Amino acid sequence: MARLHYGHVDPREAGVGNIVNCGAAMYMAPVGLVNAAHPAAAYAEALDVAGAHQSSYGREAAGVFAAAVAAACAPEATPDSVVAACLSLAKDGTREAVEKVCEEASLHTDVESALRPLREAVAPYDTVGPDYRSPRWARGGRPGCTRSRNCRSRSAWWWPRAATSGTPCWAR
Repeated sequence: MARLHYGHVDPREAGVGNIVNCGAAMYMAPVGLVNAAHPAAAYAEALDVAGAHQSSYGREAAGVFAAAVAAACAPEATPDSVVAACLSLAKDGTREAVEKVCEEASLHTDVESALRPLREAVAPYDTVGPDYRSPRWARGGRPGCTRSRNCRSRSAWWWPRAATSGTPCWAR
């Protein structure tokens, strides 16, 4: 936003220099759907759209994701045909990442064996933060707050006094 407002850059290139993240890929499914059964067109359009968000391999990943969605919309699409479409368009590190994921997936015959490495990787971090299953958090609200699980006022729930006043969030 600062680049657009103060730098007066071209909006299509505002993402150049931003930190690479998954933000662009998060909104590329509609691009794939609009270009259903045409992965190359989805890839090209996604690269244009993602330019406003970021550059580099984050933009490339967004294009490959849009191509995957478009390939999945083709009649008679299979997982293999979707992966083939992705590999035909992906470049450099993105292509290598897709190949490694496919290689790892081919080693597993069931869901449990596929998830085991992921569960082992996140196990050290699994206990970080509050235990939302404990009675203290069972109502769905913050400690000291009488917010019910079905409270519609999410902004009121985060009100700083909600944790200390004991007054229901929705009553403010």
